[in-house]
Amino acid sequence: MGGNITVTANNICGSSTAQTVASTTIDTSVTIAGIIIMANVSDASYQWINCNDGNKPILGQTYQGFNVPGNGNYAVIVSKDCCNGTSFCFAMLITEIVEYNSSRELTIYPNPSNGKFYYSITESQFKNNFTLEIYNIQGKIIYESRISNQEDSFDLSNQSKGVYYLKLFNDKLS
Repeated sequence: MGGNITVTANNICGSSTAQTVASTTIDTSVTIAGIIIMANVSDASYQWINCNDGNKPILGQTYQGFNVPGNGNYAVIVSKDCCNGTSFCFAMLITEIVEYNSSRELTIYPNPSNGKFYYSITESQFKNNFTLEIYNIQGKIIYESRISNQEDSFDLSNQSKGVYYLKLFNDKLS
């Protein structure tokens, strides 16, 4: 809990002048979406930890978002303005693995690209609209679109060069 703390030292010689120090709290709350855990505070430093392994830091997991690699308990240490805080540990249980179905294919090209991408979806039961979400390496959605065409394009030229994750889903397929 943040606020002001006033400190006064007393001893046999008397009392010191009262000193007030501002205390800051750090937001360690997270949002869970599927297998991605996202720290809610932005503009901070992050270190994801494995609660099942003595709270050891997970190598290379220093982004706001964390793509859970498997079942376990995970937390994040958030550092901002010279303060650190650790979230609660969150139990993650992956309950379903969707098998690849050869009647359903997604092709995205060209890769690499100048930012403009084309997609083609082959789906024998293409009756429902799909949602296309693209995430940056920090786990933030940078592009989202409802798509109803089996072939179209999307433009990421306003994004920096890098690795992006794509999720295509509807209420039946993911």
